[in-house]
Amino acid sequence: MNRAVTAAALLCAAGLTVLAACGQSTAGEPMPSDVPAQEEQTSSEAPATEPDDYTLTDLCGLLEPDEAARLHAPSEGRPTNSVSTGADLCTWRGEMYLVAGAQPGGTTEGLESGPDQILEPAEVADMSALRKKTPSLKACELLFELPSDTLFSISAGPLSSGEGKYDSCAVVDEFAAITVPRVKDD
Repeated sequence: MNRAVTAAALLCAAGLTVLAACGQSTAGEPMPSDVPAQEEQTSSEAPATEPDDYTLTDLCGLLEPDEAARLHAPSEGRPTNSVSTGADLCTWRGEMYLVAGAQPGGTTEGLESGPDQILEPAEVADMSALRKKTPSLKACELLFELPSDTLFSISAGPLSSGEGKYDSCAVVDEFAAITVPRVKDD
């Protein structure tokens, strides 16, 4: 989980505890006066992780381990390269495989639907994308053309232990909701 969310969850939990303690105070007992100071101290100590902290040069940094686990791929991201294009990739594996890729100069131009490749426009995480479904692999991919002339792609598909358990397009949409806001297009 990213640190900012963790810090927010801790602050929220602390706030709920403070409210409960205040609501349950007994007449004659002092109210804790240092609680707001503790909240301020906690929030100033927590390092902020903003979407700008991620770049396409660290594709494996786009997804935290607990996020990969929620997407049924509980492994560390492993950097690799595309065999066909040489593009940088990062893969996560579990019941599902997840792949994030960045290809400078890449484009969706010329891609066409066919018997085993269904293309359709999509809007994910406030960005236009091209959804590519590959029925024979039960895989789903989202392709984003970024302003820096880079093709950013994410995909999901089942490994044998995950076959029939998950909708690859639903998983890739959730993958996009997590990663696309973090993409810093350098």
